Amino acid sequence: MMSQLDPAELVGKTLSEGRYELRELLGGGSMAHVYKAIDGRLNTDVVIKVPIRRYLEDQNFLTRFRQESQLLVALSHPHIVKIIDCDEIEHIPFVVMQFLGGGDLQDRLRKSSKGMAVDSLSDWLLDVAKALDFMHQKNIVHRDVKPGNLLFDDYGNVYLGDFGLTKVLAETAENSHDPGLTSAGAIVGTPNYVAPEIVMGLRCDGRSDQYSLATSVYEVLTGRPPLIGPTSSATMVNQTKKVPRALAEVNPEVSNELANAVHRGLAKSPRDRFATCVEFAEAVLFARSTTRSTGSVRSKSGHQIKTRSASGSRGSSPSVRKMAVESSKHSGNQRDHGASKSGVTSRRPQKLVSKGKPGLVPCPKCKKELPLRPEHKGRRGRCIHCRTLLMVGKELNSLKYIEEVQHSTAVRSRPQLQMEGAGGLPPKISRKKSDSTSANNSEELLLGEEVFGMWMSKRTITVLGAVLILVCLGATALIANFATEKEEDRTNIPISKEEG
Repeated sequence: MMSQLDPAELVGKTLSEGRYELRELLGGGSMAHVYKAIDGRLNTDVVIKVPIRRYLEDQNFLTRFRQESQLLVALSHPHIVKIIDCDEIEHIPFVVMQFLGGGDLQDRLRKSSKGMAVDSLSDWLLDVAKALDFMHQKNIVHRDVKPGNLLFDDYGNVYLGDFGLTKVLAETAENSHDPGLTSAGAIVGTPNYVAPEIVMGLRCDGRSDQYSLATSVYEVLTGRPPLIGPTSSATMVNQTKKVPRALAEVNPEVSNELANAVHRGLAKSPRDRFATCVEFAEAVLFARSTTRSTGSVRSKSGHQIKTRSASGSRGSSPSVRKMAVESSKHSGNQRDHGASKSGVTSRRPQKLVSKGKPGLVPCPKCKKELPLRPEHKGRRGRCIHCRTLLMVGKELNSLKYIEEVQHSTAVRSRPQLQMEGAGGLPPKISRKKSDSTSANNSEELLLGEEVFGMWMSKRTITVLGAVLILVCLGATALIANFATEKEEDRTNIPISKEEG
């Protein structure tokens, strides 16, 4: 029996024997109308979703909706919007979900037309991936992962929304004999984010959601989806035919490693993507943590960033490092804009500069003070403590960190330096006497103290000095003791007198 109520005009109605009062229509789309309501029993805000009238005309949908909704109420995950209840009003089914007051990821994107900071991915990516994999294990594919369906509570925790209802609507469309319904449902999802296999009506699984998740990451980092066209139809064609523009080219702040991971998630064929959404997220976050700037504490959108060190994140595990390497291999068809002609990937040098008193400046890496002399001006040298390559300022009051992309034959590696040093002490790097400026600039030096032809730290010099002093004192005491014993032996010799 078809209801006389219009699902789009339920504001002011009360549902479930007066428990839910619908206050306002939050929005609507191709699948459902979304209302904000008050739960009179729990005295809290809730969200109520009601399918559009098109689906209410299919009896198979109504039966499946009732069955699936009851199952989804029993499902629970920390990062999936909780379905609280399901019921009907005059043969119109609806679901009741928790209300989240922190907005969605799309709201945050609107604040920056050029996208958000790379570090902002740690706010939500891994948690969403875990929620998706959880549902994939239940044989449920979301089909509509996008920034608008990634919701935040008042504390910044992320939740995946619109699970369940999408599944029911998709299955209804696939099994329906109504050409209009099937046409609308065959591409359940949003054209900007839908996977190619869904557009083509092929079998889909969790890797289809991974494609949508990768598209969302691309949009977060650039400000727009990668394959958007002038119309919805053109966009869906692009999803099946076109390759996105290289992410590192659109956003120069994105490393090649991170771009490779995202492009693997955007592969046209599901078998070329990561096995799970969590593997994709970990590969992206591992690439992010290896190249992210050290001073950023807030994203461009102004939201607090959850800082995670590379050593403490899940991305630091050997398995994730392996995935990052694999992502580079799978993205061979993508242009590597960070590779030089020699095949060595270049990275932007970190701008680490330390300043101090003229002639005594701390290393920007290990923070230990290094003595500088006039002949060091404008030259490159290595810290005696941590072997970091540094550039000495012309005023002898600054040291600049130099990131090494590749080692030349003139520069020895750290293992070589350790092996060449006698007794564990750092060896002296051979250098010519500074007769000219060109000679000074062409040779590296160790920034530390030179004692007896060897380069040492101040601590080493102090220890050696103390040892030498103790040795001298001990030798002096032994010599004095020996002299005293000789004198006593001399005075104790008996003198015999000849009797006349």
